[in-house]
Amino acid sequence: MQIWKAEHFEYVIPCGGLGEHAPSEAEVMRGFLRTNGVPETQILLEDRSHTTLQNAENAIALMQDHGIAQAVVVTDRYHCPRAWLTFWALGMRVRMVSAARATPRPHFRVALKAALRETVALPVYTMRLMLRRR
Repeated sequence: MQIWKAEHFEYVIPCGGLGEHAPSEAEVMRGFLRTNGVPETQILLEDRSHTTLQNAENAIALMQDHGIAQAVVVTDRYHCPRAWLTFWALGMRVRMVSAARATPRPHFRVALKAALRETVALPVYTMRLMLRRR
C-alpha cells in the first residue's frame, strides 16, 4: 500500500487464482486494496493464474491491454528472484519489492518451507524459461 500511495500508480494488478477454497488470492488482495483506498477503477484483477509463469503471462497481457509499459512486482521476499526471472524471460522489465517489509515476520516453519520451495523452484523455473526462449 505504501508504494502505491507514494508512487501514484495508475493501476494495481492483484494476481492469483482460486485455490482449494474461495475466494481467489486476487479477490482477497482486491478487498485489501479497496479497504485501503485504491479505487475499483484502478484495480485490474488477474484471478486465473496458478503458477508464477501463468501469473506473469496474464499480468503482462493485462498490462498490454491497458498500455502499461512498466511494473513494480510486490511479492514475498523468497519469491522475488523467481518472479523477477519469469517476468524478465517474458520480456518485461520489472522492479521487485518485497512484501516482507510490510508484514510481520513469518513463523520459522513457514519461512523455512518457503525458502526450501524456492530453492527447488528457482532452478526448475530457470530451465523451463530457458527452454521456452529457444
